[in-house]
Amino acid sequence: MKSEKPVVLLLVRSYNRPKFLKLTMESLYKSDIDLCNKRLIYDDCSSDEETLHILNDIKYINDTAKGFSVIKGTTNIGVKKSYLETLEYIKKNEHFDVLISLDNDVVVKPFFINKMLEEFQKIAEIYGTKQFLLTGFNPINSHKNMIEEYDTFYRKKTCGGVNYCFHTTMLDHIYLGWKMDRDDGVMRYLEQNNIPLYCLKKSVLNHIGFDGIHGIFTKLPWRCWDYDPNFTESTEKMCSRNDCYFLRHTDINNNGGTHCCKTCKQNNKVKHGAKCEMRFKEMSTG
Repeated sequence: MKSEKPVVLLLVRSYNRPKFLKLTMESLYKSDIDLCNKRLIYDDCSSDEETLHILNDIKYINDTAKGFSVIKGTTNIGVKKSYLETLEYIKKNEHFDVLISLDNDVVVKPFFINKMLEEFQKIAEIYGTKQFLLTGFNPINSHKNMIEEYDTFYRKKTCGGVNYCFHTTMLDHIYLGWKMDRDDGVMRYLEQNNIPLYCLKKSVLNHIGFDGIHGIFTKLPWRCWDYDPNFTESTEKMCSRNDCYFLRHTDINNNGGTHCCKTCKQNNKVKHGAKCEMRFKEMSTG
C-alpha cells in the first residue's frame, strides 16, 4: 500500500537584496513548486523599495498553483531572530509534514521539489526514522566533512543554512539549534543530539549570494559551487548577457570544474575556489 503524499511547506526567507530575490523567484516560478501544498515568504521588514515591489508582484502572489503567501515582519530584527520568529509562526499557524526552506539568493533546478522529497523519503525508509536534516546544496568543500557516502547522497558533519529540508518533528530541534548560534548552532545541536545530516550528491540548487540573506553585498555574482552545465534555461540566458553568475563550482568527485559561462571562454579545469579572469559586471538596476 502506497503511503500518503506528505503535506509540503516551502519557505523562502527574505530581506532586501532585490536582484537576488528576483532571480530566486523567477527560478522558483519555473520549477515544480506546485508540488508544495503551501508556499510562504517570510520577510524581515525589508526597507528596499524594489524588494517590496517584488514581494507584492501579482505574478508571484496570485498564481493559484505556484503563488506565495507573504508574511512581513513589523520590525527588522536580523537573521537570527527573524528565523526564530518564522519558525514560531509556522509552528502556530501551519500544518506540514515536510518543510523545505531557502534563502533568497538561490537558483533551483526545475525538478528540485520532487528530487528533495524523493531523497527525503528514501533516507527515511533506509534508516527507519525522519529525525534528520537534509540539504540539497552540495558545495565545493563538502568532501572535507563527509562521514559516509551512499549512491545519491552522503552523510556529512556540517552545512550552511541556505537550504534545509526536514520533517515536522524536527522543527523544535532546528529552532533550538538556530537559537544557539544560527546555522552553526544547528550543526552543533545536531552533533550533540546525534541527529544525522545528509546532503544530496548532485545539488538541486545553486547559491548565488554571499553571507546569508542579510549580507551587505549588492554585486552579482559572489559564489556558486556546484555547477551543472544543463542547470536551467535561465543559466544560458544569463550567460548570453555576459553576466557570468557562476564563480566557482565542482564536479561530483570534488576534482574541480570548468567555468560555465560560454562568453567567458574559460573552459580549462580550475582549482577549488578559483575565479574566472573575466571582470564580472554589476547587474543593472534598470
